[in-house]
Amino acid sequence: MDRNAVPPMKRMDWLFIAALTGTTAQAQTSIGNRVGVGLFDHVLKADEEVEDHWMEDQVRLVAPTITVPVEIRLSKHFALQPELGFVQRGSRNKADYGTSTFQVNSIEFSLLAKGFVEVGRWKPYVFAGPSFNRSLSVRSYFEPSASSNTGPSQELVMTADDYPLEITQISATAGLGAAFRIGVPWLFVDYRHLWGLTPMMRIDFVDVNMNVLKDGRLYDRGSIFSIGIMIPLSRGAWESHGTEPEPPAAPHT
Repeated sequence: MDRNAVPPMKRMDWLFIAALTGTTAQAQTSIGNRVGVGLFDHVLKADEEVEDHWMEDQVRLVAPTITVPVEIRLSKHFALQPELGFVQRGSRNKADYGTSTFQVNSIEFSLLAKGFVEVGRWKPYVFAGPSFNRSLSVRSYFEPSASSNTGPSQELVMTADDYPLEITQISATAGLGAAFRIGVPWLFVDYRHLWGLTPMMRIDFVDVNMNVLKDGRLYDRGSIFSIGIMIPLSRGAWESHGTEPEPPAAPHT
């Protein structure tokens, strides 16, 4: 093993730190917390056309997201927003015989470009950028339906390194939102969509003799609804909020 190699999780930590230390002296920086609920599924692609029945039982998986966003304001209407946190993705398939669920727990680093305008206390914004995902663990379980005879429920939990996954994936993220200032902090709500650019798993389609017919690739896809808070770190933002305007001078008689 190369002693100079850096594990993927450590690389994302260093990218996050580098993004923070790269701020200029004039930049206004805010840090916060974002929690969200994602609706995820998988897209199956192959070298040849894939029949619809392979994905026809798929339904959206509801999964949590918790991240720490940092807004680094670079100009009046533009900022960089690195985010680091925990995400869960996967898929769910529901059929007459039962429901199977596949969950992947991951750590994710995103670097988003953010455009915004401030209108009074409101700040609508849009954002887009890449996300780098490192899988940590996998949970797969099957719950039979009441009318089926498939036996008891089954569950499998293991580390991602022991599962045939692509441990590191790259995705694209884009969305929009709005923030409302309460004093100095900003409360926000946003919507984002995620497209997997690299596969999270590769699947071989084989015949009865185990001859590979075509190579399949599973990609993550999902929509995330989030709420959160951003807190400015600059002393000036807090001092200006605490400064009361001086009363008008009394007219001379």
